[in-house]
Amino acid sequence: MNKLYSTDVGLFLDTAASSTASWERVGKGVTQATIGYNAQVTTEQYINENSATSSVDSYQPQLDTNQTAYKDEEVFEFVDSIRKARGIGSQCETDLLIVYLYDNTTAEGTTTYRAEKNACTIEITDYTLEGGQPLSISYNIHLNGDPTAGNVTITSGSPTFTPDA
Repeated sequence: MNKLYSTDVGLFLDTAASSTASWERVGKGVTQATIGYNAQVTTEQYINENSATSSVDSYQPQLDTNQTAYKDEEVFEFVDSIRKARGIGSQCETDLLIVYLYDNTTAEGTTTYRAEKNACTIEITDYTLEGGQPLSISYNIHLNGDPTAGNVTITSGSPTFTPDA
């Protein structure tokens, strides 16, 4: 039984301002990224029972992170450009790939990984300047709608996503 680590999941943010994706791996300057699934729950108390019944109706997932700033690091530069513009609406929208590097198959010398592609909105929460400390930016990535399940191949660090048929 192998223990899984954070390096076994790849988070790739589309940092392109065009119709052709430019996937950059989230990592440099990020020491923790938490995906909160934020289940939307309905709880009802029926008149013939002493205990309530709950149902999960939907999810409102978001990835919360803090990133130390590194000049020319693509993810930081992209997120920081949203901050600088005080972006709103579509200026804050992009896509996020979550690649399960531990869930893979290899055929004919090519490794394929299970993945999900998510439309997302980036919310800037903090820009921290602290004496004697590196600059940092905190942001939430809200995953919008249902993910598209599929597979990814990675060539020279760049993923190619293929949705399930």
